[in-house]
Amino acid sequence: MPPTERIIPMINALSVERINTVAPYKVEMDSVTGSYDFVTDSGVHITIYFDEDLMITSGTSYQLIIGNANNKKSSRDNKLQKTILAIVEYNSNYSFHTTSIKDEDGITNFAALIIRNDNPLIVEIVSEFLETARALQQKP
Repeated sequence: MPPTERIIPMINALSVERINTVAPYKVEMDSVTGSYDFVTDSGVHITIYFDEDLMITSGTSYQLIIGNANNKKSSRDNKLQKTILAIVEYNSNYSFHTTSIKDEDGITNFAALIIRNDNPLIVEIVSEFLETARALQQKP
C-alpha cells in the first residue's frame, strides 16, 4: 500500500490531465496517498506511487512502486505498459535502465532507473544503480 503520511513533492508536478491525453487507461490521483490509480480491462486495480529511494545516495531518487491493489490475476496487457510510461513521462529526454533481481524465495523483481539525460550526475547515478542491483543479486 502507498504511504499515507506524505505526498512526495516531485509527484505533485505530474498532471493527471496530461497523463490521460496519452494513457490508454483513465488515471486518477489519490489525493491522500499521492498514488496514481487505474483499472485495467480485466478489472485489475493498479496503483502506482513514488517513494524516496534512500539506497541511491548520488542524488535525490525515487522508487516507482507498481501494486495490484485488488490482487486479481492479470493477463498480458500492452495498455498497462503504455499507461505506466505515461505516468512516468518517459520520452527522449530520459534514459531508461532496467534489471531483474531474484529474491530469496526465487521471485523475480524488476528494477528500473528513469533519469533525465541532462542530469549533471547521470554517470554517478547510473553507476550507483547498477552497482546496487549487482549487490542485491549476490546471494548472502
